Amino acid sequence: MEMSIRDGERGMDKTVFSPRLLRVNEACKITGVCRSRGYEFVNDGTWKAVRIGKSVRIPLRGLEIWIASLEEEAGISDCEDAA
Repeated sequence: MEMSIRDGERGMDKTVFSPRLLRVNEACKITGVCRSRGYEFVNDGTWKAVRIGKSVRIPLRGLEIWIASLEEEAGISDCEDAA
């Protein structure tokens, strides 16, 4: 995942990469979940995680799917009209 942004000072485009694997604390910030609950979610399989050595990472796509499932359970649709 990447997007281009404009560098205001030099007028040059920069490519900014969005990480596809998140640290647990990053996933917690995105979801508003406390750190200890984030590790609980990793340990019980709620959040799918990969290990790179001793590091734990949460795939962004898996987190997006988890959020979408919560929205679906709550009856929230991204196609609903705001009116």
